[in-house]
Amino acid sequence: MIQFHPVWASKLTPKQKNELLQAAEQLPPSSSQYSAVLFRGKYKKNGGLVATVFLRNEMSQSLDIQKIKVEILEKHTVIAKGIFSPNLRINSASVYPWSFVFSPELVCQSHSDPQNWHVHIDM
Repeated sequence: MIQFHPVWASKLTPKQKNELLQAAEQLPPSSSQYSAVLFRGKYKKNGGLVATVFLRNEMSQSLDIQKIKVEILEKHTVIAKGIFSPNLRINSASVYPWSFVFSPELVCQSHSDPQNWHVHIDM
């Protein structure tokens, strides 16, 4: 089941919601209680980076994310890393799309192909 933040629910077009829903439905099974899968990443013109990820909660209870360490990697090379405080509540057995915006200071590699990125989270 996909869950949208209220702001996303009000601002995304039906086409954008459907794209996210279809991508979430195609996620492979997860063996962890919570995980993150990169949906889309891109560099910003100012040298920063945006990573839209699916946060997955496979637990039987809600998951509150107050603080989260996020790393964007290409193989074992860190592309960007930062600590975020999104204050999210992800319902049980849900996928929650969320974008992490890395300022230029948090970007370690500025010439990497986003197609090869993956995300690692630590709460």
